Amino acid sequence: MALIEKIDNKEQRPSVAILLFDNAQVIDYAGPWEVFGEAGFKVFTVAEKRAPINAVFGQKIVPDYTFANSPTADILLVPGGGVRNAIGNPALIKWIQTNAQKSKQVMSVCTGAFILSKAGLLDGLSATTIEHAVEDLQKVSPKTKVVHDQRYVDNGKIITTAGLSSGIDGAFHLVAKMNGEGEAQAIALGMEYQWDPHSKYARGALADRYLPDFSDVKGAKAKMISTEGDLDHWEMKALFSEPN
Repeated sequence: MALIEKIDNKEQRPSVAILLFDNAQVIDYAGPWEVFGEAGFKVFTVAEKRAPINAVFGQKIVPDYTFANSPTADILLVPGGGVRNAIGNPALIKWIQTNAQKSKQVMSVCTGAFILSKAGLLDGLSATTIEHAVEDLQKVSPKTKVVHDQRYVDNGKIITTAGLSSGIDGAFHLVAKMNGEGEAQAIALGMEYQWDPHSKYARGALADRYLPDFSDVKGAKAKMISTEGDLDHWEMKALFSEPN
């Protein structure tokens, strides 16, 4: 009886479809993948074709399914990275739209929010993305309230996270939402990850956003000595070469 119950539980575990495309950011899908995997979720990857995907930093990954044969998943994960070509791919956008209707949860990481925006999934909602792309997301998503001071934004079914490692926190939030906060906390401890579901940290809210953009100094090169602070105060020390 115990064996049967174990098998049944395994078959009933939530499924996660991770969208892959060339120039996808590794941590955007690998971080949440680790969290969902540790939670016992069934994770699989989907791309337009079965050919290896060339993610950033030279990582190659062969998707499990294509748009034509991918199964329905409880969770749809959309990573970011170099999303320009993904946004301009009608087949990819159609797959997102179709599978978002079938899934229970949709989560974007980083610039993956631009893909959800293109698919029309952010209209009337709040959303976030990596801190340097917040203004751009607002421009292309006029019907969306884009925020800079949240690590992830949960609208119910649609979740968007800020940049890169924020997807890990978004994944823990989803595990807590589906299986309870205690299980998410236990997984975080096992991963030796300091997850705080009540943290107010958001990269886009830090005070360095008030600093001038030194990249505008033509020809100047900077060597960063230190850069640190909080929401209200920031100190940066750097050595700048003279402009050419």
